[in-house]
Amino acid sequence: MITLEAWNFQTNRVRYDLPNRPWARRAEKLLPDWVNQRIGLLQPVTTFVTPNFTGESVLSSAFSIREPTGTPGIGALRLVVSDDRGQEFDPAFHDANVHGGYWVAEMQAFPRRGRELRLRLMENNNSLGEVTIPNPARGSYPKWKPESLPVSVKTNGLEFSLVKFQSFQSGAATFTKDGVYPRTQCVFRVAENGRDSTAWRPVSFEISDATGNHWRAPFDSRLEGLNRSEVSAGFLGALWAEEAAWKLGVELRRVAEFPENELLRIDHIPIPRPDDVLQPQTAYDANGATVEVAAIIGSKVGWNRIYLLNPNRGRDCVTVLIKGRILSQGRRVTFVEARDERGNLVRLEGAPSEPGHVAGLSPDFLPYSFNFKPAAGANELTLVLGVSQSRFVEFLAKPEQVREDMTTPPN
Repeated sequence: MITLEAWNFQTNRVRYDLPNRPWARRAEKLLPDWVNQRIGLLQPVTTFVTPNFTGESVLSSAFSIREPTGTPGIGALRLVVSDDRGQEFDPAFHDANVHGGYWVAEMQAFPRRGRELRLRLMENNNSLGEVTIPNPARGSYPKWKPESLPVSVKTNGLEFSLVKFQSFQSGAATFTKDGVYPRTQCVFRVAENGRDSTAWRPVSFEISDATGNHWRAPFDSRLEGLNRSEVSAGFLGALWAEEAAWKLGVELRRVAEFPENELLRIDHIPIPRPDDVLQPQTAYDANGATVEVAAIIGSKVGWNRIYLLNPNRGRDCVTVLIKGRILSQGRRVTFVEARDERGNLVRLEGAPSEPGHVAGLSPDFLPYSFNFKPAAGANELTLVLGVSQSRFVEFLAKPEQVREDMTTPPN
């Protein structure tokens, strides 16, 4: 059984204390500390929801979940939002932060033209229950006019074209087969100085519509691809059909063919012993960014020593953390190569970890993580990075609607 404990649609940060016990908070103020500690009246789970954009409201909700005795514990959850006009947004993102039978969810986007919203809790493909609330953002909104594909934007000798735009809606096979989940996929073509180029890749998406929805969509690396001169990318969640057009903000960054002034060479990076953490914090000015070697982490360092550094580590790897004033300056860092002091190439283990946005914090808060397995006896690394200025472009278009059961709903 699920119960909606509270919900909010606010421009300010929202705090949820679960379970909500006002009487316990009043008693806490009257009782001595040692009594409060012994009887444990409080000890709620506190969760904050912070809007991603200043002055823009975010819809959030808090649920209590009670399962029948003898059933397995609650797994990862997601919240699907639909309205009374048949429009639905499934974020396709599962959250495992369920504490003591309580869960707080943020709705990144939801249909705003209907009278009410239906909030459906999902565990994989199983519905745990549904509640209805009035639509807090209902209003009379304009309809944007989409441009016909392909849509092109030119800037500084570059031409970015959106040539394909598809939203894969929930269907009978959703989350029952690999690769079948709500998502939006785009195909781009890039020309640089009049010639096709594959040196640029989408790295983030910012979506908005005529009703006030505005969010940074979770980038989905599974949708990345290259087919001759066409670059594929996409994000979690399928845009619903009723909106006449969506504004698709795309950040693209250079990943190859760096001009010399965009290359940063960092020499003499020490390779630590397996149990050591080095924090040289050496900084370099590069193409409008400040790039800092924040830490080098040995391959056997315990997580309790480094979790505040927010690394993304590889097994048995030396991890180099790069921070600085990078994303805030509209720049991105790309790994080019690494060598040891003998000149031997050192392979990057796995994909580098790209820093993401954390609501309420600087875009430079999280580091880049680069993982290596240097040869035995190596003492130093030379790291070459590309530091490029991102290009931010916008397209106004309507996605083709596709269902996973191979039917095509009306656009």
